[in-house]
Amino acid sequence: MKALFQAIYTYYGAHVTTGALAGQLFVNEAPQDTSFPFVVYRLLSITPDPNFAGEVQEEATIEFALYDNSISCSNITDYYATIIGQLDNAKITVTGYTSLIFERDYASLDFDIETDIWTYTIQYRVLLLKS
Repeated sequence: MKALFQAIYTYYGAHVTTGALAGQLFVNEAPQDTSFPFVVYRLLSITPDPNFAGEVQEEATIEFALYDNSISCSNITDYYATIIGQLDNAKITVTGYTSLIFERDYASLDFDIETDIWTYTIQYRVLLLKS
């Protein structure tokens, strides 16, 4: 859903304007030469969800993955706080839709001992009403 991806990118750019994560948002994967830390977002699922009034709603799950190569988890937990501080219950503007819900459903922190990279995965439930 192109309009949702554009809305997320625009919202992020307007709200994460300072610090290490500013300008570090990518769709599906980051370019190979991207410096740490960075954030990748992707669509996990989207399903139509008609309501009782017959209006067309779309329910999506968007995953944000934060990546960092610091020695400790201190930095990535700070980055996590930055992301959820800006995205929890965000009022995003999606062309052709009214944004009803943007809520965090899940988060997990992982460290890959082979690559020495921390990954903080956050999933958001998004509910949109077709305009």
